[in-house]
Amino acid sequence: MGLLFSSVLCIMMARYYTGTVTKKAINSIFVTRAIFLICFSLVAFLMLGVIFQALSNETTLNNIYKYFSQINPAVGVKVYYFVVNYFRRALFESGIVVIVASIFSVFVPFLSIAFFKVYKRKTTDLGIQVE
Repeated sequence: MGLLFSSVLCIMMARYYTGTVTKKAINSIFVTRAIFLICFSLVAFLMLGVIFQALSNETTLNNIYKYFSQINPAVGVKVYYFVVNYFRRALFESGIVVIVASIFSVFVPFLSIAFFKVYKRKTTDLGIQVE
């Protein structure tokens, strides 16, 4: 949700991409945001990958089973099958989603600047006054 809100704010800011000072300020905000999102997505992907690798190890899965089977053997079996069948796949897919969402959110503000440039150019060519 925060990523969506941030992207919407960047799109709204792209309307004011005129003048040298505001262009430099908006560019620095967008580039800083892009660097942060790329670094964040890489760190999140690596953390999810480490957890995925740890859960791919058979001894780790056996330790998880032993821990939960001390409570109740049926709970141990259910947790084991949940981790093997669902949780590992969810970790992998969420890692990919983090990367794709961050890359998409990096390009949205720059595309909105290009869109508003074309929009302003077309409206001034048609004689429509832009506020």
